[in-house]
Amino acid sequence: MINVKETITKECQSQGVDETLALAIATIESHFDSIAFRFEPKFPYSMNVDQFAKQSRVSQDTEKMLQACSFGAMQIMGLTAREAGFKGPLLDLLFMPAKPIHYAVKHLKKLCSRYESEDHIIAAYNAGSPRRKGNEFVNQEYVDKVKVELKKIRAISP
Repeated sequence: MINVKETITKECQSQGVDETLALAIATIESHFDSIAFRFEPKFPYSMNVDQFAKQSRVSQDTEKMLQACSFGAMQIMGLTAREAGFKGPLLDLLFMPAKPIHYAVKHLKKLCSRYESEDHIIAAYNAGSPRRKGNEFVNQEYVDKVKVELKKIRAISP
């Protein structure tokens, strides 16, 4: 088993991402469970299903379902890992726990370059984009939870 916190920290340092943000996300997403796995049945998106199914030697239905699953400590969606460049079978993200961390941090880096506000980055990490409903994000509860964890981590970080 990998040391999840250490792996996240090293990956963030390698990619130039705020490790406290990634650690807070991992806390909320899975409590650092490197083999966390969840199917999101209402997830409506997929990408290049035919191509990736052939490449991974799975059915198109399986590829589509796996793109709608979240993997690892930071719960990166299969589709998001694909968008970030992951080419292998998506189940590798379950059995090789450093891989989803790599692609989740890569995705987080992209969000950090796209959005200036930390709240927007957190909202987008969870919902794909920082969508609002009135004065709050549609996933304001998630944003608030991550911010609480961030505050705790930053209070003890040197």
